[in-house]
Amino acid sequence: MVTISIFLLTILLILISSQCLALSNNGQADYILIINSYTESTPWSRIFTTPIYERMVAGNEDIDAYTEHMDVMLMKNEKDVEDFTLYLLDKYKKAPKLIILLGNSSYALLKDRLNEKWGGELSYLVCVEKDYLAPREYYLSKKACPEPERQNLSDIVETERELTIIYVPEYIMETVSLMKQANPDMRRLLFLSDKRYISAQNQNSIHKAITNNFPDVKLELVTAGDIQTDELIDILQNADKQTGILYYSWILLHTQGNKEVLSSDTYRMISSYTDLPVFTLNDMDIVENGMAGGFFFPASNISNTLINTINGLLRNEVFNTIITPYQPHPVLNYPVLVNRGMFSSGYPAAILQAWYPGQSGGKAAAEVLFGDYNPAGRLPVTFYRNITQLPDFEDYNMTGRTYRYFKGDPLFPFGYGLSYTTFNYGNIKLEQTIKVGETAKIIVPVTNTGNRDGEEVVQVYLKKQEDAEGPVKTLRAFKRVQIPAGKTVNVELELTPKQLEWWDAQTNTMRTIAGNFDIMVGGNSKDAELQVKTLTLQ
Repeated sequence: MVTISIFLLTILLILISSQCLALSNNGQADYILIINSYTESTPWSRIFTTPIYERMVAGNEDIDAYTEHMDVMLMKNEKDVEDFTLYLLDKYKKAPKLIILLGNSSYALLKDRLNEKWGGELSYLVCVEKDYLAPREYYLSKKACPEPERQNLSDIVETERELTIIYVPEYIMETVSLMKQANPDMRRLLFLSDKRYISAQNQNSIHKAITNNFPDVKLELVTAGDIQTDELIDILQNADKQTGILYYSWILLHTQGNKEVLSSDTYRMISSYTDLPVFTLNDMDIVENGMAGGFFFPASNISNTLINTINGLLRNEVFNTIITPYQPHPVLNYPVLVNRGMFSSGYPAAILQAWYPGQSGGKAAAEVLFGDYNPAGRLPVTFYRNITQLPDFEDYNMTGRTYRYFKGDPLFPFGYGLSYTTFNYGNIKLEQTIKVGETAKIIVPVTNTGNRDGEEVVQVYLKKQEDAEGPVKTLRAFKRVQIPAGKTVNVELELTPKQLEWWDAQTNTMRTIAGNFDIMVGGNSKDAELQVKTLTLQ
């Protein structure tokens, strides 16, 4: 029995070793090879690489993915391209299932050599910012390519086999227009970029856009490499309010010992260098990085298009076509603009907050958006303007927390909600002195001043005048009332002895206490929206 066990174990080890040797000799199992023209931390590239790993590779045993970064900015001649190509072909013995090339330059510089190694049947997915290819020398010299020398990608996909292109252009003219809307007094535009080929093309494009469409704006090209980051900071900090800032990229070349390296993380800090809003041409986590916005494809639209296209290619379904993600549009980081007092005309008239709407949520939202239903929801929480309005997270004192203790001006107060009609409150009627144990009765006339029937939520808040440390207000009653357009309804509410209870510090209990109370009535908890009457409990 022992001999048989040893024999079986030996066979198993041989099989495992054979599989490992086969993998080593033949390269990886089925895999996707991603070749990025730029640095690993370039935001544009990460829009593509991140969803591949998170949505396709993670937990998937059938396909793997590997990424190589060309750093084309470091390549000066054909030898540099050949060195990278040899490194690539030596590392990856087996042809990949799919090659994804990020940036026009990777396709222009590598495609022929990859085909020589792995044959002409490779499937390529090329993600590009420009709808044309330039001759190789322009990618290496980092100079803009004149229009007569450009080769349209639409012509290339008609002749090349197994080629699919995702085209994600920059919308320079539209972004500058957005900046001009945000700041009509803009007379100077700083365009922040670097010495890459793609930056040279965009410098050329923005120069044409400004010259042809914004003759009152002076364009200044601020280029990494011509100046260092500390000089950039000086320029930004000294810019006046007539200056617009458009960030594209800021990749700097550094020398560490005998090696040249690239850094590209300035975009994370750029907005902290200036009080002016910073716009961008691509979705680069504008909220997290404090940027004002721009006109571009949201990263979610790009990733959805990318994953759907890759899945189709792996099933041999999508070839020889150019695909553009769904609908670029203006994206604005409103808190940044609000804090700088800009672009009030561009703010949305309303926000539809759907929370977790369930399976019929789409239909419900559509009915509200198209006016088939007049909404009457009210916020069950306070929306603060920013985190500076809140105490330290580790401070467990209730002072300043929730509508009950918050004394500032919130963005949207507790109890707030819009409707397609408007309401006006008349003077509240209240028997202002009652005995402890009795019920307070409140009557308030509410008029629908709009032209549509609607529901109003009448809210009653309570505060004990003598309690300086207690809540500034606390909701004790509300009533939802349907009011026809142009009509007035007398809304009756009651505060029972239970609803009039207050914290008694002497007995450490909630109970009805004699004293003077503020009765506040209105459509939300904001002080300016509330009528106040004094109620005395004897």
